[in-house]
Amino acid sequence: MPPEHALHLAYTLPVPARSGYEHRVWQLCRNLSRTLDITLLSRSMTPTVPVAANDHAIKFRTLHLPRPRLGEKLRKGMRFLFSSYPIMAGGWYFPEMARAIEEELRRTPRDLIVLEGIWLSVYWPFIEHWPALKVINHYDLEPESLRRQAEILPAGLAKWLYRNAARRMVKLESRLVRKADLNWVTSRREQQILLGRNPGARIEVAPNGVDTNRLKPLPAVEGSREILFVGALSYLPNMDGVSFFVQQVLPLIRQKRPDIVFRVVGKNPAPSIKALHRPPEVEITGEVEELESWYRRAALCVVPLRAGGGTRLKILEAMAYGRPVVSTSLGAEGIDAASGRDILIADRPEDFAQAVLDLLQHPDRMRSMAENARALVDEKYGWSSIADFMTDTYRKMSPAS
Repeated sequence: MPPEHALHLAYTLPVPARSGYEHRVWQLCRNLSRTLDITLLSRSMTPTVPVAANDHAIKFRTLHLPRPRLGEKLRKGMRFLFSSYPIMAGGWYFPEMARAIEEELRRTPRDLIVLEGIWLSVYWPFIEHWPALKVINHYDLEPESLRRQAEILPAGLAKWLYRNAARRMVKLESRLVRKADLNWVTSRREQQILLGRNPGARIEVAPNGVDTNRLKPLPAVEGSREILFVGALSYLPNMDGVSFFVQQVLPLIRQKRPDIVFRVVGKNPAPSIKALHRPPEVEITGEVEELESWYRRAALCVVPLRAGGGTRLKILEAMAYGRPVVSTSLGAEGIDAASGRDILIADRPEDFAQAVLDLLQHPDRMRSMAENARALVDEKYGWSSIADFMTDTYRKMSPAS
């Protein structure tokens, strides 16, 4: 008999979805709830659940647990000092969450438990012996992401902590991947890496996606001077990518097109990102109510990332809206897009600048690339079809199948 009652554990309440992580959690749960009874247990920064969350079949249980201060993080991190976890795991552990997990499992029998991210494995002892399919949804390969973030940090304590965390996480990840009944990753590349480390583990691909029914291609804007970046601006890889573009790429573009404007849209801009705000050349907007109007005005989107992991929802979203994308190799990692047809890939500052200029100078090429990219999204990256594959996988894993 296929699973019927699922408990999903998430870092934060994904409604309203403001980050790539929240979009993935929300869209997968929303689409999976067509066939599963889902309870989503998470922290919330606010004491009430947004009204929008009540419009869907998912049951929400949220714990009002504000972001811990640095001192509290360090104190909680000491819990993991002599464990296999990196010390930063303390930032994800809350005794209230552990108690809520135990309460939920006692209250309602669950035959499927999903950890929406590997850091939630700090609660593994509370689910380990429960008779249910146990699943980890890997939003990226955390050891690789930590290592890449360490590479872009200046020498100091933070760099050492990230390097140390990356080394610890390799061993921890392997242990958890083998313990889980199923692991979801976002790309074939990540699947092959995890299988190489953990032969015999059950690892399947559920790519990131977009709501292709809601996001419709926008008409091209003739003569638009706007370049757009969308992403959470307290996330280190996004911070580094925006700084890289503003400091090393944008000056090269403006040498030939001094009218170009770079708009950076995303929540929680760090002080270093706010310092880049110098209108009209660079505009840091902070969080906005909706994104469509910003995509509507943009000529193209850029994803100049040099760190991080997973696949970029920001690329798929731009493609769905019909906006051509220029990205680094790492930024486009895991997306089955061909450079020159669906996207342009460039890594060096001068190559990235030239790719942007080439598109701006050739509207027909921009239009063709946008059409190809939207067709790719329709074919491979709709949330509904991704959830259907996941449901079918769960069904095949159940004992009676």
